[in-house]
Amino acid sequence: MKATTNIDTLDHKILKKLAEIIDCVNDSVYIVDENRRIKLWNKSAELLTGFSKKQTINKKCCEHLLNHVDANGKELCRDGCPILKSINSGEPTRSNLFLHHKDGHRVHVDVEIFPLIDSNGKINGAIEVFRKATNHCTIDNKTDNTLIRDELTGTWTKKRLIKSLTSRIDQLRIFGWNFAILFIDVDKFKSINDTYGHVIGDKMLVMIAKTLMAHLRAGDEIYRYGGEEFVIVLPDIKDQAHLFQISEKLRKLVGSCFLEINNTLLNATISIGGTIATEDDSAESLISKADKLMYTAKKNGRNNSVIDTY
Repeated sequence: MKATTNIDTLDHKILKKLAEIIDCVNDSVYIVDENRRIKLWNKSAELLTGFSKKQTINKKCCEHLLNHVDANGKELCRDGCPILKSINSGEPTRSNLFLHHKDGHRVHVDVEIFPLIDSNGKINGAIEVFRKATNHCTIDNKTDNTLIRDELTGTWTKKRLIKSLTSRIDQLRIFGWNFAILFIDVDKFKSINDTYGHVIGDKMLVMIAKTLMAHLRAGDEIYRYGGEEFVIVLPDIKDQAHLFQISEKLRKLVGSCFLEINNTLLNATISIGGTIATEDDSAESLISKADKLMYTAKKNGRNNSVIDTY
């Protein structure tokens, strides 16, 4: 696909008509000029990102807006921007990345970018089409209501966790179906609550929970274990190196999130302890092992992962 329109020279009526057309598209779409400044932003983009047209038009997507990062939390606006790659090469670009939602969390999206090329071959910008990625962790709304969900974050609760772990340990003993857990604690959360208040603290927890869910696989499970504690259950983990890789990706992705509070960007970090279940474990002993490893991560300076090496 090669568009042949210079967005900055369009007649106002034509520009309005183009905006109406992309508003009818189910996918999220925005158009930037050669300086990556947003010129058009459709309704689907508003719904997926939380940012309105008024908040985005004539701004760059890196200006506290989408701030794309890869699966390792690396900021792409400064190094590896897919839009800039398409503008420089004149070729379409496809990416799988995480964008920043207005509420702070990361949204996993599939992205297609097409350069805007005029009749003289000059590149005048690009069109980005993005949609929510599939095959990731979700919470089933149809599940029995007796298996309680956390009202704030939408994750499962400690009550359901114990049932799940007990069942999985039985399956491990009978069928050999392995799994692991990660115990996650938000670093210095009390300080966040004391400084900014519990409303902001709650927003931080929701931001972290949604970001974790965006990167987990279908079949993984996430639970709110306590105030600022989460437990993630991960089936089919190959070994400690595999578990560490997943843990580090989650840690870095959360570290890339931020809330904008009174023109100040508020970040959070997490400490993680992880362990692979054995046939000798109970639900309680498994949680206890991961919890102790998480505290080791905190003692090591916070914002890191410690995995059981047996």
